[in-house]
Amino acid sequence: MKELRFAAVLPLIMSVSSACTQMQVTPNAITKLEELKSQDKFVNLSPGLQHPEQQGMLDSLLNVAIVDFIDLIRAPRPHSTADFVNAIERGLHRFDAAELDSEDREKVANNFEHIMDIIGLESSGGKLNEFVYGWDPGSK
Repeated sequence: MKELRFAAVLPLIMSVSSACTQMQVTPNAITKLEELKSQDKFVNLSPGLQHPEQQGMLDSLLNVAIVDFIDLIRAPRPHSTADFVNAIERGLHRFDAAELDSEDREKVANNFEHIMDIIGLESSGGKLNEFVYGWDPGSK
């Protein structure tokens, strides 16, 4: 019976363990993030934003998140995957998902995916799905 209980808890232990693992950030990540920060992130999208007047605000909010990632990378301590997932969550909380339609939420999420590609983060831990869809289909 004890073996069965341990077997049921093992996936939870493994997920916590992998979430706390150290992460090596891709080379030149800070330079690439600085470049992204200087760009308009919501122009030349097809289709464009549903409310183009929000572009400046959305760019500003994303730039704050980019600075969070740069600060995290520059921090003198080791970085864990969980640190970067937490930075995604903090960044997404700055956006009012209720004020954005689903296509615009996807555009915000796509920008966070671009940040993830730059730093070498493979998963948002479901945070992007929760932002876009209101729930994480991978958690069911």
